[in-house]
Amino acid sequence: MTEQPETLLKVLCDRRNLGAPDFVALFDRTADEVVGKGTNNPTCSERTVFRWRAGKARPESLSADTRRVLQAMFACDVAALFAPPPAGDSQAPAFNLEHEINMTARDAQDDASATAAASVSDTSLDQLTDDVASLARAYWL
Repeated sequence: MTEQPETLLKVLCDRRNLGAPDFVALFDRTADEVVGKGTNNPTCSERTVFRWRAGKARPESLSADTRRVLQAMFACDVAALFAPPPAGDSQAPAFNLEHEINMTARDAQDDASATAAASVSDTSLDQLTDDVASLARAYWL
């Protein structure tokens, strides 16, 4: 006997193969993008994800920012996410591939920047800047 999904959110997470840790990471990235309040962005824990997927939360109990993040993540009304899934699978919102590609590209850029920053020290960069300025001055004289 197959287990019936409790919410549309669970169906969409299962469809994307989005476990709780991945959901939390995606939620945080989307909050940075959509809300942009830095440390005041809404957050969620893995425990919260399990409660949401099981339908043990009411959409009206969520903050406005949290609802905005969930809407951006799934391109679906939050009330529909916490409701039982529709009978026909065709009514489920489509996977937003462009959004996922953009977020992956930004993550890759952030990782590359962090790697570059770790590879070259600030002192080396300052020295390089000074050397380039000295060479430029000598060239023009």
